[in-house]
Amino acid sequence: MKKYFNLQTLLGFSVIIVICLIFKTWIFSGISSAGDFEYYSVQRIKDIQTLGIWDAARGGLGASVLPSLWLESYTTSTIKLALFIGWESYIRFFWYFPFIFFSFISAVVLSKSIFKNNYFSAISGLLYAANTYSLMLVSGGQMGIALSYAVSPFAYYFFIKLISNLSLKNSIKFGLIFSIVSLLDIRIGYMLTVSIFVLFCILIKNFRTNIKSTLLFVILIPLAITLGIHSFWLFPALFSGKDALSQLGDIYTSASAVKFFSFAKFENAISLLHPNWPENIFGKVGFMKPEFLFLPILAFASLLFIGKGQKSMSNEQKAGSYVLFFALLGLLGAFLAKGANEPFGGIYLWMFDHIPGFIMFRDPTKWYTLVAISYSILIPFSAWNIYGFLKSKIKNQKSKIYNVQNIFLVVIVFCLLYLIRPALFGQLTGTFKTISIPNDYVKLEQFLSSQNNFSRTLWVPTQQRFGFYSNNHPAIPAREFFKSTNNSQIINQLRKDELLLQEAGVKYVIVPFDSQGEIFLKDRKYNEGLYLQMVKGVSEIPWLKPVDCSIVRLLNCSGNPFGKIALFEVPDPKDHFFIKSKIKNQKSKIEYKYISPVEYKVEVKNAKKGDIVVFSESYDKNWTATSVSGSKYKVSSINYNNRFNSFVLPVSGSYSLDVYYVLQKYVDLGEVVSGGTLILAVGFLIISYVKKDKVRI
Repeated sequence: MKKYFNLQTLLGFSVIIVICLIFKTWIFSGISSAGDFEYYSVQRIKDIQTLGIWDAARGGLGASVLPSLWLESYTTSTIKLALFIGWESYIRFFWYFPFIFFSFISAVVLSKSIFKNNYFSAISGLLYAANTYSLMLVSGGQMGIALSYAVSPFAYYFFIKLISNLSLKNSIKFGLIFSIVSLLDIRIGYMLTVSIFVLFCILIKNFRTNIKSTLLFVILIPLAITLGIHSFWLFPALFSGKDALSQLGDIYTSASAVKFFSFAKFENAISLLHPNWPENIFGKVGFMKPEFLFLPILAFASLLFIGKGQKSMSNEQKAGSYVLFFALLGLLGAFLAKGANEPFGGIYLWMFDHIPGFIMFRDPTKWYTLVAISYSILIPFSAWNIYGFLKSKIKNQKSKIYNVQNIFLVVIVFCLLYLIRPALFGQLTGTFKTISIPNDYVKLEQFLSSQNNFSRTLWVPTQQRFGFYSNNHPAIPAREFFKSTNNSQIINQLRKDELLLQEAGVKYVIVPFDSQGEIFLKDRKYNEGLYLQMVKGVSEIPWLKPVDCSIVRLLNCSGNPFGKIALFEVPDPKDHFFIKSKIKNQKSKIEYKYISPVEYKVEVKNAKKGDIVVFSESYDKNWTATSVSGSKYKVSSINYNNRFNSFVLPVSGSYSLDVYYVLQKYVDLGEVVSGGTLILAVGFLIISYVKKDKVRI
C-alpha cells in the first residue's frame, strides 16, 4: 500500500482539494447568471430550435449571429437539456464542471507527455486551472472562451504526439481537438495556429527527410477536418458578401478600441497578473503586485537547466527544443497581451490593421492564454530540477518526509496559492457569488409570457440580466436603440419618438430594478438617485400609461405589481408585419405565421401594386419575400426608416409570401458537411481502435 501514498499522490490530492475549494460556489451553491454569461428563461430555451443564423431576439430587433455562429453550435446542441434538468444543473454540467475538469486534466496530460518524471504534473494543473487570468475569465462569465482555454493544452499534446509519430490516426486526433478548441472560441484556435507554427519551425529539422508525409499529416489532413467541421459557419460567411466581423461596427474593429481595451501592461502580462485582479471591474486597473514576479523568474529559470535537467523530460533529444518553445511562447503571449501599451505598442496596432484575423483581438488580454500554457510547463520544469538539485546536494538527511527538497516543494505550492488567495477566501465576485432571480422579475416574466400576440419591450436605459425576453416578446435596450449612453438624451428621444416605438412593435417601456447594481452606476457604484431620475423622466411622458394592478390583476397587489420594476404601456403598437399604403383608407390586410426565426408565411389581402410590407426587424439585405401563390416573383428587402426591412409589392391582389433569410440555406448545407466530416473522422478512430483490440485478443 505504501506505493499509493507517495509524494505524487499526496501532491495530486492536495491540488484537487484546493481546486474544489476555489470553485466551491460552482459545486455547492446556486448560480444563475453573472458577467457575460447570459441567463436563459424557459421560454427563451424553447425558442431555440436548430442552428440558425438569425436571432429574432438579439438586440430586440433581431440580428445575424454570423460573427459568433461558431460558438452557437455548442449552446444549441446542449441548451434543450436545461428544460429537463433545470438551469442551475445545466450550467454546472455543461459549462462550469467541464471547465474545472478539463483545465486541470489537460494541463496534467500535456505536462506528463513532456516530463519523464511526473511528480510535478499536478502543479501544472493547478497553475493552469487557477491563475488570475483563468479566474477572471470565468468570474466574468466568459464561458465560451473559458472552455476553449480549458481544452487547448490537449491540442499541444496531440500535436506533440503527431510530430513524434506521423500517422493518419494522430493526424485525425489533432484535427478533431483543434476543431473543438476553435468552435468554442475561434480566437484560441487562432492562437494555437500561431504557437504551433512556432513549434513546427523549431522542430522543422526533424522533418526535412520526410517532407511529403509532414505536409500531409501535419497540415493537409488537420486543415481538411477543421474546415469540414466548421463548414456550418464558413459557408454563410463566404456567401454573405462581407466580412462577418465588420458587422460588429467600429467599437470592435477600430484601432482606438484596441487602445481602450489595452488594460494590461507588460509587467502585468509577463507576471500572469490580470489587470483587473481581483475585483474584475471593467476599466479598473490595479497596481502591479511585485509578488507576481515570482512566476516569470521561476518560469524562465528553466532556461538554465537546458542540457542539465533533460533527464527529467520524456524525450531527451527534444528537451531543449520544448523548453525553448514554451519560453518563446510565454514571451510572445506577454508581448501581445499588453496590446497597444509600451514597449513597442505600435507593433500590435500594425498587426491589428494588417495581419488577417488579428482584428479579432481588440481585447489583447486573450493572449494571456499563451502565458498560462507556457508557465504551466516551465514552472514545474524549473521546480523539479531545483528539487532534484537539492536532493542530490544535501545528502544523509534524517527524514524522508521532513527534508530540504520537500520543504522547497511546499514553499512553491504555498507561493502559488498565496498569489490567488482572494479565490481561496471567497473574495471573488461574478460567477463566484450565488445569485438568485428576484421575484419581481419572475412576476414580469409571467405577465409578458401570458400574452400571445407579438410585441416588444423597451428597457430604459438597458435590459437587466433577468429581464424576460423571447422571440415573441423581444427586449430592446434603449441605449442601442437610440444610440446614446446619456440618460437625459434617452428620455428626450423617447419623448418625441412615439411613432418609431409603435412601428417597432414596442408595447411596454420598462425601467428595470437594478438588483445586481450593474446599470445605474456612478463612479462604478450603484446610485439610487439615477434610478429614481429615470423613473421620474419616463413617467412624465404624456403618451405613456403606467401599468398598475388594475391592468395586471395579480393577487395581493397594490400600487406597482412588479415592485421596483416600472412598467409603462405604449398606445397602438404595430404588429411584426404591417402594410404601408400610398392610398388613404386602403383596406389592405396582412396576416402572418411564425415558422422559425429565419422564415415566416405571410398572407396579403387586397394589396395594391407599390404597397410596402414592413417587417420590423433590423434591416438586412439577405431577407427576401417570395410569392408562393398567384404571380411568381421574388423581392429583396429594402431599408425602411433606416431601421427595418420592407418589401415593395410588385403586383396587386391577394397572395401568399414566403419571407426567408437566404443565408440560412448555406448554414443547412454546411451542417451536412460538418456532420459528415465529424462522423467520418470519429468513425475511423473507432474502427482503428476496434481492430487494434482484436489484434491484441
